[in-house]
Amino acid sequence: EGSGEENSATPHFAAYGASKAPMQQILKTLQLELQGTKVCVHNIAPGIALTALQMAGKWADLNTLRLMNLLAETPETIADSLVPRIRRVAASRQSGSTIRYLTQGSILWRCVTAAWRVNRWFDIWNGGAPAFNATKLIAESKSKGKEECGVNGGGEDDEP
Repeated sequence: EGSGEENSATPHFAAYGASKAPMQQILKTLQLELQGTKVCVHNIAPGIALTALQMAGKWADLNTLRLMNLLAETPETIADSLVPRIRRVAASRQSGSTIRYLTQGSILWRCVTAAWRVNRWFDIWNGGAPAFNATKLIAESKSKGKEECGVNGGGEDDEP
């Protein structure tokens, strides 16, 4: 699930939105095709993961950033919540579950505690600049990307 899945527009992220749109069709089809086998098909809805893609976004207004402060989480936080639930569902051998990070209850809780989430990731009082936490995430994301691609500075003092 995600932006683009329910035919909603995804300005500045056309490819991302287009990749989400066919997911329900694919999942329903695979579920029927694999019925009677040992393979199960599920939908995982991680919510809004605060990744380099999100941080690089060209956000149109501060309301979007307020929403990000309220609902977005780091990939690690989302994984810590979802992985045990995914394992339980997989162990059940039932197909067709949707496993959500953001549930109606968790969204309601985030709304009730919204005052403590102001400027969590984006500083809406300073034009939407990344807040301290987000700046750290950007730096970590860039260094992880370079490590995964085998990129380094190439300087004489760099270790092989």
